[in-house]
Amino acid sequence: MTTQTMKLVFSVLAILSVGFLHQAMAQVGPVKDVESTAKLLPEFPKFEYKGIVFGYENLKFKPHDDLCFVTVFKAYEHFDKPLGRYYMYYAAHDVPAEIGMAYADNLEGPWTEYAHNPVVRREWPPHYNVTHVCSPDAFWIENEKKMFLYYHGENNVTRYATTTDGITFEYGDEAVNMHSSGIVDSSYARVARYDMPGQKSRYIMITLGTDKETVAINPLGIRKCYLSTSEDGRKWNSSTKPLIEPPPGTDQVTPGAFLRWNNRNFIVATGNLTGTNWDPISNFYLYEFDEHLRNPQLHGVLLDRGVICPEHRRLSSPCFLEEDGKIYMFFSVGKRCNEKVGLAVATP
Repeated sequence: MTTQTMKLVFSVLAILSVGFLHQAMAQVGPVKDVESTAKLLPEFPKFEYKGIVFGYENLKFKPHDDLCFVTVFKAYEHFDKPLGRYYMYYAAHDVPAEIGMAYADNLEGPWTEYAHNPVVRREWPPHYNVTHVCSPDAFWIENEKKMFLYYHGENNVTRYATTTDGITFEYGDEAVNMHSSGIVDSSYARVARYDMPGQKSRYIMITLGTDKETVAINPLGIRKCYLSTSEDGRKWNSSTKPLIEPPPGTDQVTPGAFLRWNNRNFIVATGNLTGTNWDPISNFYLYEFDEHLRNPQLHGVLLDRGVICPEHRRLSSPCFLEEDGKIYMFFSVGKRCNEKVGLAVATP
């Protein structure tokens, strides 16, 4: 065997070994860099993974084989004669994504696709014409007796629309756009009710943000979570100081959901393991905050995909709904741009 042939063989073997390592990373767990929440905060509710409750396979409205972001709303509490007790809003990730709706009488399903999807389109003259809309988050604004649906399109701005029936929407406005402050993205919003001490604020919003400076370090930038506050759900004040930085062993952290438990403030965020940017391996990390939503304390990995569902590459975009003494956590499960809706349930 010539020297040139040997070099070629070793090159091929190196490429194959990287491929095998990449495949292995997708199958193994648990996370090595951070302890589990069960060990660091044993009193916190234990979530049991129930599996996938909604998929894209039989949908009539399906821009892609993907459900990357979901929110679930108690329709029976706010709408007259809803199609089901619960409404689920969802979207695919890539262009030309638009927002669909499904309904069910049981949180664990079965979920039925709304016959006239999409309910929010990427073209809404004269308000906007964008490549995609995504990341719906449904929230009831009591003062207006309306459900606000927050969503992004493009990625630099979070918008909102309002509804009194969960199906027909009126456009609201831009809610958060931090581009002029040097934050490239303002997307994947989660909204919650929280009275910030010393402020008139009644609502908080957690968004994904990437500051321009970090794009030079990482092609995706370094994604972090940012906090905005509002008195009415329409006008928002945004902080340019990150709320959550990537936890150890990760290089991206994206918005999670706020959970008030035992008079304590928690956020479950998605962390992407270091070096897996374009095909991320992702898990859920639990943070606790003080009453001003400062001084984050990491309480470990709440759900590790390598432990609860090693056949899936990532967990992302959690949202909470409390019902019948249980906490339901819906989230996306699978490979990036090829995800379905999973469910985990805890009894506090």
